[in-house]
Amino acid sequence: MKLKDITMSSLGLITGKDAIKIERIENIGSVNKSLCSADINAEFIPVSFIFDGVILFNFKSDGIRGVLSDDEFDMYSESESESVIEEIENSKIVNLNKGLNRYDNFKHIIMSAYDYNVEVVCNSVELEVNA
Repeated sequence: MKLKDITMSSLGLITGKDAIKIERIENIGSVNKSLCSADINAEFIPVSFIFDGVILFNFKSDGIRGVLSDDEFDMYSESESESVIEEIENSKIVNLNKGLNRYDNFKHIIMSAYDYNVEVVCNSVELEVNA
């Protein structure tokens, strides 16, 4: 196994840890109206989930563990919550990283989609409807 440098066609080889600053991750998709509690006049609603102050972003196939501890994974797997967007309160990964970044109010968010889960530790999450 070995690592290979990737050269971007528009910028060339980007070097140095400080070269890239990621401040925000935006996930664009759609939501099935029939699975929402709000009364909206469209079958699928285009949306953007915006995560600010991200320290962890994990996009994984359904069933893959991610960074959840054993007890958090069991709690999430056995959850009877109706929502597909949940916050793990008092998350171990959040508690381990307090004070190490400019944000102290981290949220550990799990978002379940069709065959994938998005796990994010961030300062805030918001939903924009792109109607």
